[in-house]
Parts: sequence; structure tokens; C-alpha cells
Amino acid sequence: FKRVSNQGSGGAGPGMGREVPHPTPWLAPFPPSPVFSCGYVLHCSKEVIPESLRRNLFGSLMSEWGVMQKLTWSETAIFLYDKDARRMLGVFTAKEVGLSLQAGAFGGRLPAQIEIMTNIQAAPIEFHFLNKILAPLIMDTIEFCNMVLKPDEVYALLEVFKTPTWLRK
Repeated sequence: FKRVSNQGSGGAGPGMGREVPHPTPWLAPFPPSPVFSCGYVLHCSKEVIPESLRRNLFGSLMSEWGVMQKLTWSETAIFLYDKDARRMLGVFTAKEVGLSLQAGAFGGRLPAQIEIMTNIQAAPIEFHFLNKILAPLIMDTIEFCNMVLKPDEVYALLEVFKTPTWLRK
């Protein structure tokens, strides 16, 4: 049983708290984003989302644990992809990462878990926006397992999340 926590440092890792310049300052004010070195997308179904959001906990299969252990969670933006509604929720950051952090969550099917904090509350991103940003990774379908994003992919998603839905193209 291995547990990785960001609580001891107050969630402040290298570069945390630095403001990222916004290329379109005329948009509504948006909270400053921490500097992210990568992103992590969890792929889930409509059955799991209500429990995930109620518990502030995202779960994954044990097969994903090896990848999860390698990430620097204080510098990782977390996104939740709803495969049924074909949209992405975000932006979240990790409070704690480990195995079975909340016993009984997800019926025990998803033991690799991330206790999350909401970093940015924004309207979900619909599939056609995701396809433009993540096309090289997901092709024309979004049938992927969890995936790690590069910084440029993370910041492209953040820009969409920051844009009011009526201005998204």
C-alpha cells in the first residue's frame, strides 16, 4: 500500500501559485491557474460520476496504478471525461493519491483513487472541442482509457474551460 500526498506541503509544489498570462484579457476574470507540468484524464461512465463528485474522489482500475504513481500530482491538472455524455469536466487537482483511500467507494471496483479539489469551476467541454484539441490522441472516437496529457494539451483545455460557453467555437 503506497500513498502519495500533497497535503503536507499545503498543495503547493514547484511553480504553484504563479499566474499564467491569459491571451484574451477581455474575457470575464478567471482565477489564476497553477503551473501544470502535465494533465491526467480519467475516463468514466454516467454511473460513476455522481459518486465521484459527491465523494470528491476519482477512481481508476488497478492497471492504471503504475502510471498514477509516476505523476507529480502537485503539478497535474485532472480532468474527468464522461464517455456517455461525451464531455469533459474539470479542472481538478489532487489532494491525495493512493489505493482504496475511501473503502467501499465505487463498490471496490476502482481501487486506484485520487481525492480531488476543484481548481476551476467551469462549464463542461463538449466532444467537438475535445476532438480539436486532443485529435492526435483520440482520433475520431473517445474510447480511450485514462491518459496523460502534455503541458500544451493541458493549457489548450484550460483555454476552452476559461472561455464562456457562448463564445466557444
